[in-house]
Amino acid sequence: PHQQPGARPRPGQKPPRPGVAPAGEAPWSVEEDTALLRAVHGYGSANWELISDIVSSLAPQRYRSPKACHDRCTYTLLPHDEGPREPGTTLSDPPPPGGAGP
Repeated sequence: PHQQPGARPRPGQKPPRPGVAPAGEAPWSVEEDTALLRAVHGYGSANWELISDIVSSLAPQRYRSPKACHDRCTYTLLPHDEGPREPGTTLSDPPPPGGAGP
């Protein structure tokens, strides 16, 4: 069955793939990523409606829904289960040569 855009994944369904925009959604720009990180850094991650409004005001070229902001931040920009990454990289970037480590 077809799932509505923006709907939560059903139990057992995988979350969105990092770095891949859902069908019908334009890829995120560097300006939007920066606006999203600024908003989350300044206001926390408890109110995604506020974060969405801030992203839309800082990067007004397109509207990003609260769910889109949450998913982009959680699965691509600031994932918690992937270990350390080099500054300026996202989950979808390849790991640095030699791996990360002390």
